[in-house]
Amino acid sequence: MSRFLLGIILTLSVFSCKKDDAVVAITELKVQVQLPEEMQDQDLTGITIKATNKNNGIEKNAITDNTGLAILNLEEGIYNIETTQERELKVSIGDGSFKKNVNIVGTEENLRITGNTVNINLALNVSINSAGWVIKEIYISGTPITDSKRTYYYDQFFEIYNNSDKPLNAKGLAIGESNHVSVFPENQWGNTAEYVALQTVYSIPETTDYMVEPGQSIVIASRGINHIPDNANSVDLSQAQFEWYDGSFDVDVPEVPNLIKNYAYSPTIWVASMQTNRSYVIFQVDEELQTYVDSHLELRPGSTRIKGVLVKNEYVLDAVELSQEGKLQSKALDPSLDLSYAYITGPTKGKSFRRKVKAMVGTRTVYKDTNNSAEDFEILNHPTPFIQATK
Repeated sequence: MSRFLLGIILTLSVFSCKKDDAVVAITELKVQVQLPEEMQDQDLTGITIKATNKNNGIEKNAITDNTGLAILNLEEGIYNIETTQERELKVSIGDGSFKKNVNIVGTEENLRITGNTVNINLALNVSINSAGWVIKEIYISGTPITDSKRTYYYDQFFEIYNNSDKPLNAKGLAIGESNHVSVFPENQWGNTAEYVALQTVYSIPETTDYMVEPGQSIVIASRGINHIPDNANSVDLSQAQFEWYDGSFDVDVPEVPNLIKNYAYSPTIWVASMQTNRSYVIFQVDEELQTYVDSHLELRPGSTRIKGVLVKNEYVLDAVELSQEGKLQSKALDPSLDLSYAYITGPTKGKSFRRKVKAMVGTRTVYKDTNNSAEDFEILNHPTPFIQATK
């Protein structure tokens, strides 16, 4: 081979290497994490931030410092940024303190990385594993009657909401009230980590499908009528989807379908706790509901009279612990179902518990659901059945 030809080959090789070794543009991504409001006093150190290049799938990680800042050096491109971490969530109400471990998550999708530096704030939220059903509103404290010391209680209601983005089947969906009273010093039912003991269970019939669209709700009323003519301070529940009916002791409204009465402690009618010191759950089981209720109805330990239906926590779709401000002594619900409790400050009559709005997705309301009623609920001075909040 001539020296001239060898020189050409070597020159081309050098240029080829230089082309292959071209410097790839690198961008410094600075991610500043922001903990949820209820965790603002916690350390920001040690949160893993993952950046995934959407073009080639390459992942890079970085750890936050004590200011909550993580820095990654990334090739230019489009990235998904995410993090998840288990942390302790602690809530204090009065002299009471409640805590549990939760996952906090944060995501930023389709982030364009280019230039020298990109700065983002990554808001973290408590992750919720929800089947989609939430208790949107509870009104049980009774309505004041003008110029009277008496209280009107026929207008009690619960509103159950499809908080998901897909239709849900309410067939067999049940609502129950705890036997345990939260102002008592001890929950005599024992280990709440396994089950909740209910003294009433009413359910939507299992015989037919009952589909509920995203952003729609089911109002369950004590009596499905317009109560305003009887009490100007009350509400119109004539459009309720269901009512609980207790037989000959009660008044049946034929236009409103009845719930199935699976179990109730009262031999007459059920009036939900007007003192707002019991808890409420909605649940669905994986067998015929009445069979489940009958086989899980047990005497309270140490009692020869008081019974409760033991519903496994795994069947509970949503739960709300209620109590009186600063008076909760023991919980009916495990912290995994509800970390703390909701309460009304001052006079309770005429006020309802309603979930706070988390976001609007188009015209659909998404309610806050962190399994922490002290944070999830607000108190309204007048109930709002059938009305979906927007803020």
